[in-house]
Amino acid sequence: MSGSDQPLAEPAQPMSEPPEQAPASPWGDWTDVSAQRWDQPPVHEVAPGPGPLDDGPGAGASAGTPYGSAAAPMSYGFGPPAPGAYAFGPGDGGSYGAGQVQPARRRWPWIAGIVAAALVVVGTVGGTVAYQALSGGGRQPESVLPADAVAFAKIDLDPSASQKIAAYRFLNTLPKVGKSFTQGKDLRESLFDVFADQAHLPSSFNYARDVKPWLGDRAAIALRFDASGKAESIGALQVRDQSAATRSLTAIMTFTGTDFGVTFSHGYALLGKDQQEVDTARVEAERAPLSASPHFRADMALLGSTGVSAGWADFGALSSAMRGAAVGGALLNKSRLSYTLRFSPTAAEVVLKSSGGPRAALPARSMPIAALPADTVAAASLSVDNGQLAQAYRQFESRFAQQSGGLMGNPLAAISRQFGLKLPADLQSLIGTDLLLAMGPGKTRDGLPEIAARTTTDPTRAISVMDRIRDGLAAEGAQLPVAYTATADGLAVATDRSYLAAVSGPPTARLGDTASFKAAVPDAAKARSVVFANLDRVADIMAREGAPAEAITTVREFAGLGLTAVTEGDVTTVRIRLVAH
Repeated sequence: MSGSDQPLAEPAQPMSEPPEQAPASPWGDWTDVSAQRWDQPPVHEVAPGPGPLDDGPGAGASAGTPYGSAAAPMSYGFGPPAPGAYAFGPGDGGSYGAGQVQPARRRWPWIAGIVAAALVVVGTVGGTVAYQALSGGGRQPESVLPADAVAFAKIDLDPSASQKIAAYRFLNTLPKVGKSFTQGKDLRESLFDVFADQAHLPSSFNYARDVKPWLGDRAAIALRFDASGKAESIGALQVRDQSAATRSLTAIMTFTGTDFGVTFSHGYALLGKDQQEVDTARVEAERAPLSASPHFRADMALLGSTGVSAGWADFGALSSAMRGAAVGGALLNKSRLSYTLRFSPTAAEVVLKSSGGPRAALPARSMPIAALPADTVAAASLSVDNGQLAQAYRQFESRFAQQSGGLMGNPLAAISRQFGLKLPADLQSLIGTDLLLAMGPGKTRDGLPEIAARTTTDPTRAISVMDRIRDGLAAEGAQLPVAYTATADGLAVATDRSYLAAVSGPPTARLGDTASFKAAVPDAAKARSVVFANLDRVADIMAREGAPAEAITTVREFAGLGLTAVTEGDVTTVRIRLVAH
């Protein structure tokens, strides 16, 4: 297996930090819960038992201290309010108080709330910079979720100090986009607003008073299967005050007419469909947490260090749990996948690592995209499995025959007869083993964009195929809409002759020497797939085509966007990087 992937301008660090004294809150004084308005006790409470997890300094702190009073796990079963307790019902204008009529209980889609609170922020890459604390320590959610989870994702709004600094610097290079994050409101409040709207919570349920005092910086969701093979999703929310969290969650269930399971373990609230589900998950996590799973630890270590979000999935275990059903195709079916989202001062990137599956049969490197002209707007280079190309063609024939009931022949077969082609052999000759696509900054005389393709193949065979296509069109009174030529290692095709010459000959200036290319795809030289877009040139085309000014301004804040896929041994690394100026 390859070594761990180093983060952007950040030294690698252990996957899980040792438990330590909780840091001071970056959101101010959250210990004052005097404004809380719920005093309903839980219906029942299970006495905590000893567990192997040691919370370190601060364990056993009273409610209101960092991470609440979670020295040991507590389990709560929530049910209808006791007489005189708070309930929400119609006719009170959105307020809540004693004696209200409680709506009928229903199974509200609790998972939507967990996902909204825990994972929607994955797409909001700037969330972490709204906070100023630089600790990044404390227990991670994988330590309170069970080792039999087959998939896991988390968000961490309190990452390492270097990640916070890098994120803040990156977003401050973006005058328009970055300001919305660095000078915006608490991201947790924004997420709560979405949740409150979907759950139809009353306006009197106030984030600043009723949620902020207890909600922590980290959240996660895990997928596991019970003994009967039934899928279960368990959410984990970091809490600062267990008592305040209990009151808030009780009120949410009252307002929404919902029953769901809640238990507390080592500073986290575990949420699930019912109480038995979360209690079982807590017990299993005490016995064997996900953080101690050898596969999980090894796969996350490949990432180097995690940023503001990370996740993991074991497709082999998922397939077994689903009674052998294929998951994600043949290559993924036995693989494990881990990812992280992280920052450098000038870039944001998502890194995915695939391991444990069959080795890819593709070449280690693709056609050198770096040799394209420097003014290339966008380009993609990928290795092609020529054998799978023929297999895909035969599968298309078979499926088409099945869907048409045998009443229609393969339309590609008719085309091949018209042009004197032999498929799939001639298709393999055209595409070869490597495919390079490129877009230039200009237009052809017909007003078409400059588009070109190059393939690594036998030049003689490829030119023969193109000649037959050209002659077949001419026989029908049509003209081939592209120009083509043989290259030293294959074929080049473009929408006009001038751009064909630009991509098939040695350029006066190389794309690989431009700053945006180097920053967006730093490992292009060893990648078997590369995708790159020069966003300055994309903005130029948008302006030329009359795109909205605001959209153009937003795109101009970035220099480039890149994707690379590198395979080393049985580990494939996919890197998606967005670079600012």
